[in-house]
Amino acid sequence: MEGYLYFGYVDRIDEMIKIAESVSYCESKINTEIFRDYVGGSPEFEDALNIAKKNSTGKIWVIGSFVYRNIIKEIYRRRLQRLSEIDIDFLVEDKSEERMYIPRGWELRMTGYLNPYFLQKEKKIRVDLNFLPNMHSILTRNLEPILKHFLTGTPLTIQSLAYDCNKKIIFGNIGKSSIEQRKVKINNLGEAGFEANKRGITLGELVKEKADELKFNYVLP
Repeated sequence: MEGYLYFGYVDRIDEMIKIAESVSYCESKINTEIFRDYVGGSPEFEDALNIAKKNSTGKIWVIGSFVYRNIIKEIYRRRLQRLSEIDIDFLVEDKSEERMYIPRGWELRMTGYLNPYFLQKEKKIRVDLNFLPNMHSILTRNLEPILKHFLTGTPLTIQSLAYDCNKKIIFGNIGKSSIEQRKVKINNLGEAGFEANKRGITLGELVKEKADELKFNYVLP
C-alpha cells in the first residue's frame, strides 16, 4: 500500500513539473511574440536594424531596455516613465571591415570601449552597436565571445535577454524569469559592482533603481 502511495506521489510531482514547464514555455513564447509584433510595427526599429546590418558581420541580437521595457509594458499594461530618447542596443558578433555606414541625418560617435553609436537628434533615437568581443564581461572573464557568456555577464537579471534578429526569438532564461516573477536581482556580481562604481552608486541603489523604473520587486545583495 505504501509503495502505491509513493509512486502515486512521484507521478503527481512529475505532472506538476510538466505543468510548470508548460506554463514557463507559454510565458516565454508570449514574450517573444509580443516583442516580435512590436518591432514589426516600429519604423524606428527598421532603421536601426539597417544600421546594425550594414556595420557588422555575423549574428545580430537586440539587448537592453528596448527589449524588456516593451515586453513589460504590454504584458502588465504598465505605463512606465517615458525615456528622453528611443535607445536601441544591438549586440553583434563582429564589426564590418567595410567603411562605416552613416545614414543621412545621423551622427556617429564612439563609446569608451570603441563601440560605435548613432544619434538621430531630430527624432531622439540612439542606436548602439556592441561588439561581442569588446564586452566588458567577456574581456574581464577571458571568455569566448558567444551569446551564452554575454547572458551570464549582465549586471542584473532583467538584462539577461537577447532577441535574435534572424531567428526572431528571445534567448535568456534568467531575464525571462525576471519578467515572469516581476523581480530584479543581481545576475553577475562583478559586473554589477563595475556598473555601480562607474555611476557612483551602491549595489543596492543599482538594483532598486531598475526595479523602481519597471515597478518590480527587488532582492538586495
